[in-house]
Amino acid sequence: MPTLAKYIFGMHDGGGEHLMLNAGKPGWVMITQKASDSGGDFSGYANAGLGVIVRLNWGYGSDGTLPPSNQYDAFAQQCANYVAQSRGASIWIIGNETNLRGERPGNSDSNPGEVLTPDKIAQCFAKCRAAIRRTPGHENDWVCQPPPGPWNPETQYPGNGGDWVTYLRDILNECIKQGHPPDAIALHTYTHGYDAGLCSSGELMGPPYTSYHYHLRAYQDFMKVIPASLRNRPVLITETQPADPGWWQNRNIGWIQSAYKEINDWNSNSANQAIQALVLFRWERGDDRWSISDKGALHDDFRAAVQAEYLAPAPRALASAQPAQPKPSQPAKPTVPAQAKTQTGWCPFAKKRPIIENNFDFGRNGNKVKAVVLHIAAGPMFAVLPTFNDVNRPASAHFCVGKDGAIEQYVSIDDTAYGNGLRAKDGKWFTGGGKEVNPPWQDIVAGLNPNLYTISIEHDGQPQDKWTPQMYDANNRLLQWIAKQTGLNYVVHHTLIGHHEINPIDRPNCPGPNVEWDRMAADANGEMRADSVTEMIQATANEVPELPINLESALYKFAQTNNLGCPQSDEIDFQASGADFIAQVFMGGIVYVKKGDWGNLKWVKKPQEGGAGSDAASSAALDATSQAQLLPINSNSGIFKFAQANNLGCPQSDEFDFVVDTDYIGQVYANGFVFAKKSDPGNLQWVKKMQ
Repeated sequence: MPTLAKYIFGMHDGGGEHLMLNAGKPGWVMITQKASDSGGDFSGYANAGLGVIVRLNWGYGSDGTLPPSNQYDAFAQQCANYVAQSRGASIWIIGNETNLRGERPGNSDSNPGEVLTPDKIAQCFAKCRAAIRRTPGHENDWVCQPPPGPWNPETQYPGNGGDWVTYLRDILNECIKQGHPPDAIALHTYTHGYDAGLCSSGELMGPPYTSYHYHLRAYQDFMKVIPASLRNRPVLITETQPADPGWWQNRNIGWIQSAYKEINDWNSNSANQAIQALVLFRWERGDDRWSISDKGALHDDFRAAVQAEYLAPAPRALASAQPAQPKPSQPAKPTVPAQAKTQTGWCPFAKKRPIIENNFDFGRNGNKVKAVVLHIAAGPMFAVLPTFNDVNRPASAHFCVGKDGAIEQYVSIDDTAYGNGLRAKDGKWFTGGGKEVNPPWQDIVAGLNPNLYTISIEHDGQPQDKWTPQMYDANNRLLQWIAKQTGLNYVVHHTLIGHHEINPIDRPNCPGPNVEWDRMAADANGEMRADSVTEMIQATANEVPELPINLESALYKFAQTNNLGCPQSDEIDFQASGADFIAQVFMGGIVYVKKGDWGNLKWVKKPQEGGAGSDAASSAALDATSQAQLLPINSNSGIFKFAQANNLGCPQSDEFDFVVDTDYIGQVYANGFVFAKKSDPGNLQWVKKMQ
């Protein structure tokens, strides 16, 4: 699927795109080329986030926008050659305003030229579209029909006396008959005069076209006659401007702002067919009536317009990189009891966007996940969800990762998405379209639909796009999470594969040449192993008996105030002179107090440090603590010093040895667990305790 612009703003010709990019509102650039020219490099526009639309003409003037009917095959080949030699473009318009006499092949002052009737246009369009979509790397390009010129009655044929709206309807229906409907609908619309109010005017025409709009809303007349089967196609308005009388003028009256508001208002109604672009005609200098580049006041109007958040809505259904996938069982949806929606298998850090139940199956029929399959969406991330919610296209993936690092999840990993499906028959594999295929993936299970034992991850962009660091990191994080859920260890071409390894016929470039497979597997496995080791270390620490430490107790606070260090025992009850006391051993001495007399805390040195009772209470405290099992604390050890430097508090265990993937030494502290490999004792680390 083509890369779509994020916003509806657009400019005919290169050179004015800075007005959008400087505002952070990448829209569209429309380019016109002769198909016989060598291909163009439009990657600079695409890399800047701009949508690129290229119109391919047979010629200009008397040559005609489309060729004579005996040259349709030659024109189709020219289009394919141009596309093959181009970079950065995947939306093509074939011809222009074919209802105008001046756009016909062979036209002149004395010769009307060959009338381009809808059947001829459809024949030409079908040949061109087929040739373009046969071009490697352009199988999912959008090819658009020639947009008719509004208010022009010059083309007449049986059943139509010159109605430009009927002309569009007939072209689209003829294209459908040819089996090559447009992938998007191209339109033109204008106002009669340079007046901002005309952009939202409901003024109608005079007889005999009294039901048609006379100004910008002519686009609505065209959209009303789009056949029902094409109502899910995106619409591109690739020319708009104030026309006769008035044309462009170097005055900022808000015409551009009003035009974009009109289209955004249309898009705000979800019942309306989405308009992706409104392209201003035109930037290049030439005829002063339609040149924008030399009119600074219009630049200001455009700058004001792009301050608005006029997003291009996602089309309702798109020609996705994903084919219509065969479902794991035949018939596709056997009659089975309704099942509860799956609650497990949802990634906690992915945006949960569940899709319609028609486009996935509950469960995996008892099959264990064997591999993760990477895909490229061949379009923007925002278009993935509408594609997976299209009831007429049983396609889906579990996840999509955006260039900005966003992650969306559409299907639980415990359920079967329709991303990698093949059909098995007589020991052979077949694609969803019925083509025989020999999957290179060595671990494919004979006769079993791969959907049942794979997890699919789509990725934002086109196959040729380089991965952003944000997308790589998010993908890596997701792979780690999947590994923890499934127990997978990633091995390239085995448990981590590309879609092309399942379906090299339909998806030879999926996910594209820029995937760093070996690095990805190493990173995902390394982090996964590190996480597993950490979890086992945490589990080990969790099993160690800990000395309780009450940071709020009066004894602990007194000990800290008097620099007596960390506790080595729990609190111990004892009696002296018939009264109840409590004591606790600290590194620097024994703290004791009569219960209830919490303001009269005292301490005495340990016996081994010369401590002796001076009264009944101190003597009893020494005696009571003499039998206590004390926690050894080595304040000179590397672990203790590391813990204090990292504010981990007092130790709650002695140092102890343990084994995970190698021999370790560790110690539990109040705020974490410190450990190091015995082979590398200077490389101390710490982790939070599990609780």
